[in-house]
Amino acid sequence: MESARRPGPGTAADEPPPTRRGPSRRVEDAVLDATTTLLRDVGFARLTIDAISERSGVAKATIYRWWNNRSDVAMEALLGQRGPSEPFVHEGSALSNLRTHLTEAAGFLSGPTGRLVAGIVGDAQHDAQIARAFRERFLAQRRTLIMRLLAAAVAEGDVRPDVDHDVLVDLLTGALYYRLLVTGAPLSADVADRALDTVLQGVRPGPAPDAPPSAGPPEHGEHGRAALSDDEWSRVAPLLPAPHPRGGRPQADLRMVLAGIVYRHRTGIAWRDLPRDRFGPWQTVWKWHRHLVEDGTWPRIWASLRSGTEADEV
Repeated sequence: MESARRPGPGTAADEPPPTRRGPSRRVEDAVLDATTTLLRDVGFARLTIDAISERSGVAKATIYRWWNNRSDVAMEALLGQRGPSEPFVHEGSALSNLRTHLTEAAGFLSGPTGRLVAGIVGDAQHDAQIARAFRERFLAQRRTLIMRLLAAAVAEGDVRPDVDHDVLVDLLTGALYYRLLVTGAPLSADVADRALDTVLQGVRPGPAPDAPPSAGPPEHGEHGRAALSDDEWSRVAPLLPAPHPRGGRPQADLRMVLAGIVYRHRTGIAWRDLPRDRFGPWQTVWKWHRHLVEDGTWPRIWASLRSGTEADEV
């Protein structure tokens, strides 16, 4: 909608030319504010250019000069709705951030914005231009954010690497859009939570088939050994990053944290289900795991535990 314009008469040659080509800011704000209000009050089905003109005080001819039809105006209003622009919106794991994205999406679709989305999807069935704009300008960014979170969840060990991410995004977001567009069932954060939990039951990694054997009887019931043996610790301790110059965690604490990481890989349980009395806060264990994955240390530790030799000799 914006393009450079050649300087007109009386414009200094070195003066930056105006770049805005479209309705004035006053007109754009008035039209989009009126559209948003109408969508909230009467819904997309009763949205008309006449109504937008009357509420905004902008002539119909001016509206049609810059927008093709009511769907075009509604699309601009939809794109103006704020939403996450980055995958990680708070501290925590990728799955925790994914849960936040989905619950926000449920809230986004449960109110007036949901009626707007439903109306645009309906018009998109017979308007290729609107369909393309909706896919490329609205859905694509949100899908990209979720795909990035899933990739991070794989790196953090919370999602199996063999899972088809495209299908997984369809399953997670499709549950919300199915309620919005087909059944009309209520949308809420609880629905998003349950959809994510249900899907995750099938994508979480199980116990590693090549996990190092446990020496001696299990120390934590059927879930397997919850501590590193002295032999395991002696092999992996040299692979760990040096303590921070200001002083790092005591070795005993770091051994406990690493035991929590190994325990989680051996059992396949969720991070938040780690026994606190054995490993301390799960958030601490998860942050250490993420750090070790990012700096390339974790694959060497796991290789050492699997082979029973120093990782450098593997």
